[in-house]
Amino acid sequence: TILYLCNENYTPAINDTSKLIIGSKIIIEADDLVMYYKNGSRYVVKLNDSKGNPLTNKTISITLNGQKYERITDSDGLASIAINLNAGNYTASASYTDEDQSIYTVENNINVLSTIKGDNLVKVFRNESQYYATFLDNQGKGLANGTTVTFNINGVMYERKTNEKGVARLNINLNPGEYILTAIHPNNGEMSSNNITVLATIQSSDLVKYYKNDSQYIVTLIGNDGKVVGAGENVTFNINGVFYTRQTNASGQAVLNINLNPGKYIITGYYHDCQVSNNIEVKPILTAIDFVKSFNEPKAFEATLVDGQGNALPNAVVNFNINGMLYNRTTDSYGIARLNINLQKGEYIITSSYNGQSISNTVTVTD
Repeated sequence: TILYLCNENYTPAINDTSKLIIGSKIIIEADDLVMYYKNGSRYVVKLNDSKGNPLTNKTISITLNGQKYERITDSDGLASIAINLNAGNYTASASYTDEDQSIYTVENNINVLSTIKGDNLVKVFRNESQYYATFLDNQGKGLANGTTVTFNINGVMYERKTNEKGVARLNINLNPGEYILTAIHPNNGEMSSNNITVLATIQSSDLVKYYKNDSQYIVTLIGNDGKVVGAGENVTFNINGVFYTRQTNASGQAVLNINLNPGKYIITGYYHDCQVSNNIEVKPILTAIDFVKSFNEPKAFEATLVDGQGNALPNAVVNFNINGMLYNRTTDSYGIARLNINLQKGEYIITSSYNGQSISNTVTVTD
């Protein structure tokens, strides 16, 4: 863009070019620049008087990527700066201040092109999808066949050879997860990164459930094409030291019922060399705390019962076993069952039971 900001003898106007003129005495101009990473291209500014004569030994202030630099014009009125920026789009501006403190400015776009072209990759664990990158020379042509390039992923460096088009391949045989792969250019040191996502062939999540409710551990199996498998695929589970094999349904899902006692477990699923682990937490439906009372104190031991969703369960019978005696008590509207303790001084173990879950607590009777 040319912008004229002049005295009363000139009319302001805007035209489409790559130079900016302020006033009638000085012309400052520069072109937009498109270049490949570190190919030696420079941002060049030209300073002339109004008759087109170059202005020499003049100080040009250049601002590039937030940094300011000063350059001196040569005998052709040219001042320049090397562009050693990473690939990306930038704005450059150059300005000159004359003896009258008038400022002449030009602004341009700098587009630095990468010499490495690669894409993010999403692949299924150990399928045939691999990572490819194209390596270019400083003029945008593919590197020669057989050029050694470097990849860095998961903390390991790999060297690979380019083909006749400058393309190098790295096989991705990592476990499911998110990774960053960095390709390194052998000639100019440019580094370019991409995200690598390896999807497990077993899609699953952690499970929190109440003891013996209807919640189940469900996995979905994914084929090498990234699509859900059909019915009849076998998947193996290992939880609490026991192995189970289940088959997928038409939706590619396999189900394992969790009928374990309250506690925290790790479940591992196995399918086509892929293994995935999840946390399983079984929450108790029956809870109580240790109990202390004096001999003559009218105080009852309490156990609290909830249903499979964690809500208070009324009108349910809880069994108690203490000092060799069995008792049945019915929960109230808050899900609490109470047992009066009329024992002699001492320490006892009370066991509370409901629907297969049993818990034990200490009952202490004092003087």
